[in-house]
Amino acid sequence: MTEQKKRVLRQIEQKARRRMAQLANSYLHVPPEQREEVQAGIEIERWLAETCREGLE
Repeated sequence: MTEQKKRVLRQIEQKARRRMAQLANSYLHVPPEQREEVQAGIEIERWLAETCREGLE
């Protein structure tokens, strides 16, 4: 894998982890009817971050 591809994967991973943290922090502040949507977003961002990490190994 080229260094450029690795750099892109790291950037995507970092952005996904930041977004996951933002969603997790907002979870308690959203109305109960929106919590399932936020939780789904957290799972998607976690999956994306983990997939990028696996791609770097």
